[in-house]
Amino acid sequence: MRIHSHASRLVTAGVSCSALCAVAGVLALTGPSMLKLSSTLLVLAAIVALVGYAYADNRGLGWGVLALVAATLPLFGALYAIGSEIMRLLGAGVAGGCLIALSVAVAAASIGLQGRIERLAGPAPRGAPRAPSER
Repeated sequence: MRIHSHASRLVTAGVSCSALCAVAGVLALTGPSMLKLSSTLLVLAAIVALVGYAYADNRGLGWGVLALVAATLPLFGALYAIGSEIMRLLGAGVAGGCLIALSVAVAAASIGLQGRIERLAGPAPRGAPRAPSER
């Protein structure tokens, strides 16, 4: 990841987060038995999003990234409770569909960001541009 630009690191984090959300959605479609695994994947997606954003902005963040990861761990309980309530009230199809819709939205935003970057940047310069915090 060190050779990639700031923008491509952001896009990579977004696409990875989207893939995790999609897998969580597919697992949630199977029913309440997979709710814990689906919630765990959502927490992992949140960690990827937070750490990916921090790493894209400042590659030397180090302990700050670790603090972001530790701060997201309590999300498991909250996401499990939300998922359990949605599954109880609306069913597995709606719960899984919501997660898949979230993954599509994150992927579309990541692809849109990549397209915008390519349009604004013009021809690709040699080497990876520095992140804003490294200038």
